Amino acid sequence: MLDIQPLLFLQILVLSKASRQELKLTDNVVYGCNFTTNQNLKTIRTDKIFCQKACISTYGCSHFVWSNHQNGTCVLKKNFVSTTNLIASNDQSSFCGIVEENPWITDVQSLKHTYINDEGTCLLPPEDYAVTYPIALGNRETLGYIKFRPQLCGHVLEIDCGNGKFDAVVMNSNFGGGLDLYDSLWEAAIPKRNKKMGEARCNVTLAKKNPFKTEGYRCYHGTDQTDNVYFRSVGLFNTSGKVVIGAQFNGRNGTLAENGYFTFYNFGTDEDLVTFYFEFGGSFSIYLKECPGKLNNQKWS
Repeated sequence: MLDIQPLLFLQILVLSKASRQELKLTDNVVYGCNFTTNQNLKTIRTDKIFCQKACISTYGCSHFVWSNHQNGTCVLKKNFVSTTNLIASNDQSSFCGIVEENPWITDVQSLKHTYINDEGTCLLPPEDYAVTYPIALGNRETLGYIKFRPQLCGHVLEIDCGNGKFDAVVMNSNFGGGLDLYDSLWEAAIPKRNKKMGEARCNVTLAKKNPFKTEGYRCYHGTDQTDNVYFRSVGLFNTSGKVVIGAQFNGRNGTLAENGYFTFYNFGTDEDLVTFYFEFGGSFSIYLKECPGKLNNQKWS
């Protein structure tokens, strides 16, 4: 038995590696498969044809697995996934897929924002922005998962108002409303007939894109106070659509302000780490000395 077990383990390992290479996604789906990641979001009983649709329409679902178990079981999964997480399954009827976009919210009332050179609620840092159109986000229930919350400050929305798709940065709130399009975005995204009416109906989604031209996460202090050992205000941006829901510094949780930054009233220095936590799992830690201060805020029009 002692001699057989290593051989058996090696055989399984080789087969697994070969299976990984043989499985290829077509239109982001494949049969006879499973994922190595087990971060389940939701399990539903449904036919195979509805499993992918369920993932597409569920915020936070990044991949899914369907099997014949109990006459049709669809497991919606969360967090980052890639084709390297894909493995072969003994169940050849199983059906897997990756969903690259968040759900679209349709038919949202959209108006023109009248203010110019605005800093907005979010007080975003001055950066080299890849996305230059600004947008103010309302809090109507019809907006679903993208109704305004401070955690969405600095994130990129993709909108379609009938004149093509455009990316816009969430930099302001519009309480009681739907979408408020700043002048530059209004002129580009709204069809002529709707401009005359002063109102449009738009479809919108939270894009998995970065607002800055630079790659990688970017931490900023919310003020120019970067050396106050008893007070810190920090935020994380450029996360490719990952929403930060919490932050911890020296064992204490930060308080999220309306501008999207977490505040801490506890002792700490530049040599300490602040850890940011993402909505559907995972975290990112960075030294405070790597989070520059803001002498001013980005202005939008």
